Amino acid sequence: MILAITIFAAILFYIVQIQTAPALAGLGLRNPAEIGFLTSLASLGVPIDTLVYSRASRLPVAWLLAAEFLLMGRGFFLMWHASASTPFLVGCAIDQLGAGMILPTLAGLADCRVYAKRCLPAI
Repeated sequence: MILAITIFAAILFYIVQIQTAPALAGLGLRNPAEIGFLTSLASLGVPIDTLVYSRASRLPVAWLLAAEFLLMGRGFFLMWHASASTPFLVGCAIDQLGAGMILPTLAGLADCRVYAKRCLPAI
């Protein structure tokens, strides 16, 4: 199950990384430097939410995954319905917030599966 979740999360993560520039060009932006800059701004959610994860990691994994996929889904919804570059980039930023937390959540979940003693409360 963790493999399927990880593959799905990776697809959602990389779609934004790979397809943001062509989508922005489709929305009317033509300057490659501007597209690159705006894409990097929208992607700042990944390192920001990786830092947020240090506080949120105490929550149950199911809650974290639900919140992360909710953020990513909301971001994709906004990107899908965007008719201009600004709403599209807002959707990208929201998606990347979820992506920034899902990577360490899945790494921690995999670690718990491999080293179960580390994840069980001390008896």
